[in-house]
Amino acid sequence: MLDMTKETNRFFNMAVLALGIVTVIANFLPIATYGGYYETIPNIGSFAYLLFLIPFFAIGPAIVALYGKIYNEGVWYIIVGIIGMVLSIAAITVGENNLKAFILFVSNSNLKDVYPTEGSGATLLLFCYLIMSFIGYSFIIQNKRLKFRTNSNTDIQTI
Repeated sequence: MLDMTKETNRFFNMAVLALGIVTVIANFLPIATYGGYYETIPNIGSFAYLLFLIPFFAIGPAIVALYGKIYNEGVWYIIVGIIGMVLSIAAITVGENNLKAFILFVSNSNLKDVYPTEGSGATLLLFCYLIMSFIGYSFIIQNKRLKFRTNSNTDIQTI
């Protein structure tokens, strides 16, 4: 059972490493789109630049967990996932509003039906951070099951 746990942890850490790399790539894709126009993170500016930094807080513990010993990497993944989702949602909102203001300014008319949609980068960011959070949660659940032992018996008991 312990070998299976190590293999499962290795798989989850490799998945978080892959998700971190995908989020780095997704930062360069459009956050909001409308017609042929799009809005990216460098165009949004300010707090959205943190989205370039956050994936490395998941990639780092994943690499350390693959090649060394690290405890509570699940907590890192949950924190990175939640902060990433919150910042992604804020960046999507700001990006859509900026794009709508730009289109209304350029068109010089009273277009009332301008509703930008989220781009491929926004979808990838939200998906990857959500999966990271679930992986972190599964790490915590798995560690609780493994740490709960009785003194008289060495078998692992689940809660």
